[in-house]
Amino acid sequence: MSVEINLSAVPVDFEIDEESGEFTAFNDELRVMAVGSTRDEAESRFRNALERLLYYEFTHERPLPPAIAKHVKLTAGA
Repeated sequence: MSVEINLSAVPVDFEIDEESGEFTAFNDELRVMAVGSTRDEAESRFRNALERLLYYEFTHERPLPPAIAKHVKLTAGA
């Protein structure tokens, strides 16, 4: 059996700081956010933060947050 987690399907919202021009990518349910000088940079950093959150949850034997768990796909091996 294999497990696939589609982190790119986890929703992300964006805001831009009018003063600095920086973008913030965030998901309030997961309490994850990242900042970048461009929208793409902020999203890339957000996805990296999701990977780190997932690693933390696995290494501490904690259940996946529902916002990530619903993007898990189990497949039977051949």
